[in-house]
Formats: sequence, structure tokens, C-alpha cells
Amino acid sequence: MMKELIIFPDIHGRDFWKVAKDDILSGVPCIFLGDYFDPYPRENINGEQAIENFREILGLSEKEGVNITFLLGNHDCTYLYPDERICECRTDYQNYPLIQNLLIPIENKIYLAVKKGDYIFSHAGIHEHWLKEVGIELEDILDKPMNKIGQKVKDWLGCVSSYRGGWGDYSSPVWADIREFQFSRFPYTQIVGHTQQQKNPMRMRDVLCLDCRRAFWMDTEGDIYDYETGKIVP
Repeated sequence: MMKELIIFPDIHGRDFWKVAKDDILSGVPCIFLGDYFDPYPRENINGEQAIENFREILGLSEKEGVNITFLLGNHDCTYLYPDERICECRTDYQNYPLIQNLLIPIENKIYLAVKKGDYIFSHAGIHEHWLKEVGIELEDILDKPMNKIGQKVKDWLGCVSSYRGGWGDYSSPVWADIREFQFSRFPYTQIVGHTQQQKNPMRMRDVLCLDCRRAFWMDTEGDIYDYETGKIVP
């Protein structure tokens, strides 16, 4: 089965992406769904290790023939857009300048949402009501690097629903909880991370959450496989 795309959910300093390193170097396109830093304390990964892990990914992205797409996560907003106060979860203040120095220079390579094949990829999922509230169309954010995204959109990235401790009915594409899509009518199938699962991916209508600390790949037919088990994601 031919690999068309490699998908990595939230990294948070983890190195599970290395299972696909040979495929990355061979030129298979890959996409990281955001959240590269701010490890979970229970996982015994420190901030310095998370930084070195991301530096290795950046180094790969600069090699000839490698095709890596970076998406923006809520934790990444902390370092790229501190004035907006979009996320303050487990922020690594000790290494704050170092992380900023890694992310700010590649803002032109980080995306809020991209379309690949028949799928829309974002960190947490695009809710149609969020687009309406901001007053934009999907095309205003799709396949555009963050340095080309207007300030109005960035001002609304901190929108958080009650599912995540906020007060709104829905969240932004960096904060949405998978449960918010149970009544969604979005016109595309979405692939997201953000809502961490204990074991396996979770599907809610037309949104598939892969945030379970493993790597995945998509074949030419659009089916998604788990690198660890080799099985198709139902």
C-alpha cells in the first residue's frame, strides 16, 4: 500500500514521529497537527528535550526532497502571539525565548488549516459557527501561512467553549474539542488532534481526532492507517 501522506498529532516533546523518519526522508509528504512544546509532566519529558526534538524536526524540514507542513496549535500561539493570550497551559517560561526563536522565524511556514485531497487538516477542527462569528469564509484561512492571516482571525483564536473551560458555545480551530462537532454541518471531512484520547482515534460525525500519541499515514484512496498497528483507522 502506497503512503500518500504521513500525519503526526500533538507532539508535546514526544518523539513517536521518528517511526516515520525514513519515509519522511524518502519524500513522503507529512503534516504535523501542532503543539510542539509544553510537555506533560507525567510523561517525564522536560522543556529542553522538547526543544531539541523540534530542532530535529526543523532540521529534517530543511533537507532537499523533504515535504513537511506545520500546523498551529493552541500551545504554539502562546509563543507566537503572546499579546492575544490565546493559551496559557503548561507554558514553558524558563525556555520561552528559545521557543520563540524557533517559531517566530517560521511563521511563514505554519498554517492554521490546509486542504489535502478530500480532507481539511487543522489542530482542533473548524466549526462553521466560529467562521460565521468571525465573519470570514473558509477560504480566508485555508492554505495560508500565519503571516498572511489577518489580525481579526488571530484575535478570535482564543475563543474557547465550555467543553474546555470557556464560556462560548464553540471554539476556534486551535481550541475546539471533538465533542463540539456532534451537531456540526461542515462540508468537509476534518482530521484533527488536540483532544487527547487514551488509546485510539475518535470520530465525531465528519471529524476524526488522531491525538493518541502515535503516527498515522494515508494511502492513495484516503484510508488512514496506524503506524504502530498497521491497521486501518475505522
